[in-house]
Amino acid sequence: MAFTFEEWEKGYCDDRPIEPCCASENPELWAEIVDYAEDKLKEAFDAGYQSCREKYSWHFLKDGYFPPREDREYLFYLGAKHVQGFVDSDTWKNKKNNRYVIAWAEFEYPESF
Repeated sequence: MAFTFEEWEKGYCDDRPIEPCCASENPELWAEIVDYAEDKLKEAFDAGYQSCREKYSWHFLKDGYFPPREDREYLFYLGAKHVQGFVDSDTWKNKKNNRYVIAWAEFEYPESF
């Protein structure tokens, strides 16, 4: 089910803290926390993508198998292995060749810019 970031923020974000309320060495508890955090991150990314797509007609690429036109730039990406997702302008080649990048969104400037 696709939903916008605003809808996710109102209904899907339950503001549950990701950290446990006390220190624990229980690996099962930490596995549950990681599972929960991963689900919330995916929901937020999908919701942000849906909002961007509806509002600006941005297009989503997974793993870079479909190279975009060279005149497009990338607004954000979701990284792995200690790489933070952030707003940046970069090229498709740099993103595709970065083994830590797992997903990104692209956009094209409107002709009025």
